[in-house]
Amino acid sequence: MQPLPRYLVAIDLGRVTGWAHGPFSAVQPEFGSWPFPAKDPLDAVGARIAALDNTLSRHFDLWSPSHVVAAEPIPARNMGEAIASFGMLGQLRAECWRRQIEILVQPEGTVRKEMLGRGTAPTDAMKDLVLAWCKANGLDVPDHNAGDACVLWRWARDELARQRVGRVA
Repeated sequence: MQPLPRYLVAIDLGRVTGWAHGPFSAVQPEFGSWPFPAKDPLDAVGARIAALDNTLSRHFDLWSPSHVVAAEPIPARNMGEAIASFGMLGQLRAECWRRQIEILVQPEGTVRKEMLGRGTAPTDAMKDLVLAWCKANGLDVPDHNAGDACVLWRWARDELARQRVGRVA
C-alpha cells in the first residue's frame, strides 16, 4: 500500500489566492488568502507571478508539504487573464518540482460537484455555496477564495485516502 501523504496544501490561484493547509490526518485545515497585485506600472501580470513565487517559497519552507492540489484554471475572458492564470499555475508547478512535491491539478467544477452537489452556477451563487459549506463545516473563512481552497483541500484529502485504500483490495 502506498503511504498516505504527510502534509497537504490546497491553492486556489487568482488575484486573491486562497490557501488551505494541514497534516493529512487533520479534519480541518488552516486557511487564508493572499492578495496579489492587480495593478503595476510596469507589468501587473509579472508582478503577480513574482509575488506568488516569493510567497510560495516562504510558506512552503514553513509548511513542508508532501502534496499540493490546485484548481485548474477556468477559461479566461481575455488574454491578460489567461496569461496570469497559466503563469501562476506554472509558477506553482515549478516550485513543487524544485521541492519534489507531488501536485494534482483538478477542475474546480468536479470538486464543487462532489463536495457541494453543484459544479456550476452563476459566480455569486457558487461563492454563497462555498461559504455555506465552510460555515457548516466549522470553517470561519475570511473570503470565498479561502473557502474554495478549503473545499479543494477536503476533497483532495478524501480523494487521496480513497485512492490509497482502494489499492489494498
